[in-house]
Amino acid sequence: MSKRVSLAVSALILLLAGTVTVRGDFPAGGVDSFPTKSVFSVTIIGPTCPAPGRICTGTVTDPATTVGRSNSIASEAGEGAVPVPVGPCPGPGCPAGVCTACTNTAGDPDCFPVGSGKVPEVHTEMLSLRLCGPCTCGTCCYLAGQPAHDALATPPSISVGQYQNSYGEVESVGGGGFPATSYWSIHTVVTVDPGTCGTSGVFYTGPGTPVEMSSPLGAFPPKTCFTSYNNVGGSTTEGGGGAACGLLPVPIFDAQTGGAGGQINSGAIHDIGDSCPSGTIVPAVSPWMAGLLVLALPAAFWYLSRRRNRMQSI
Repeated sequence: MSKRVSLAVSALILLLAGTVTVRGDFPAGGVDSFPTKSVFSVTIIGPTCPAPGRICTGTVTDPATTVGRSNSIASEAGEGAVPVPVGPCPGPGCPAGVCTACTNTAGDPDCFPVGSGKVPEVHTEMLSLRLCGPCTCGTCCYLAGQPAHDALATPPSISVGQYQNSYGEVESVGGGGFPATSYWSIHTVVTVDPGTCGTSGVFYTGPGTPVEMSSPLGAFPPKTCFTSYNNVGGSTTEGGGGAACGLLPVPIFDAQTGGAGGQINSGAIHDIGDSCPSGTIVPAVSPWMAGLLVLALPAAFWYLSRRRNRMQSI
C-alpha cells in the first residue's frame, strides 16, 4: 500500500470517528439554554412607508435561547398537555429567572410539518428567544416566549393580549429517541428600534400564522454546528390534511394600532453556534457499532504502520 493511500485511509477513518452520532433514548424532561443566530429580514409598512414598504435586514443573535421540554411520550394516546418546566430561564430574556408568560404544560402546536406524527416524541415550549442585532433600520429583534410577552406589555404597545406561546415537538426517527426531528411553531414579536415608517416599532404575528421551523436533532441541548432550523410548510392537522400553515412570508401587525405592519420575509435559519462546512453529513449508528469503530481504530493504525514499514524495507 502506497504512502498516499495509507494517508487517505487514515483520514477516512478519522473522519468517520469524528462524525458518528450514537443513537440514544430521550432523557428526562428539563430546560436547555444554548446560543442561536439568524439572518433576518422584515418589511415594515406604515404611514410614511406605504407598500411596498421598507426592508430591514441584519444578523441577529441570542446567547441564551431557552427551551423547556417534557418527558418522552411513548404513544399518541399519551399526548395532550404534558408537564414542561418553565425555568430556570436566564436573563435578559427572563428577568424573573423563569418564564412567567409561559404555561407549565405543552400540548400540540398549531402547525405540523408534512410527515410528522411519529412517536416517541417530546413536547417543547420556547421559554426565551431573544434574537437581536444591528439591522439596516437600526436594531432589530426577533422574539418569542418571555421576551415577546414583555415587548407587547411595554408602552407604546397596547397589544399584550396578542401574545401567543410557541410550542414544538421532537420526534424520534426510527427508534426510541435520537436521532430525531425537531420542529417549532414560532409565534413571534418583531421590534425595530427606533420605530420606522411612522409605526410603534413593535409588531406581532396574528393567530394561526406561526413561522414553522424544522431541523434534524441529535441531542439535548442541540450540538454546535449540526443543528440548523429551516422554514417548512405545514398543516393544521398532524399527519396532514388540514389547512396550510407555517411558510414565510408571514404578515405582522403594529402593536399600537393593530393595523397591518408588513411581513417577516426570512429568519428561516437558526444556526446553533458555528456553521458547519457545506455538505457535511453526520451518519447515525447504533452504540455497538460506535464501540466497534473505536476498537477498530488502533488495529487499523497498527496495520497501516506495519504495512508502511514493510514497504520501506523492500
